Amino acid sequence: MKKNIVNLLFILMVLVAAAAMLLLRAQRTPTGLALVEIAGSSPIELSLDQDGEYIIDEARLRVTLEVKDGKIRFINSVCQDHLCEQFGWVKGPYDRAVCVPAGVAVQLKST
Repeated sequence: MKKNIVNLLFILMVLVAAAAMLLLRAQRTPTGLALVEIAGSSPIELSLDQDGEYIIDEARLRVTLEVKDGKIRFINSVCQDHLCEQFGWVKGPYDRAVCVPAGVAVQLKST
């Protein structure tokens, strides 16, 4: 009887670990691309595979984006309130950051 309980607990731990791995994998973007939408201009695709800073001059106001470790965020904007900088990292399939005064929105590109 005790052996059955130990086996059941082991199987349960394996299932929990597998579920956790699936959840972590689902949060990553499969394409490795961010879509930067700019009001009045064509959207830009930025690779999330290479860290760097990108200045977007095509917008109504100049903004700077940072790509690091497969994530993207606003790090500078010349608007008054800088709310876009407070959105933080865009890293999941439903995350989105927007700078309304500049007319720039950032999200991960889905397949």
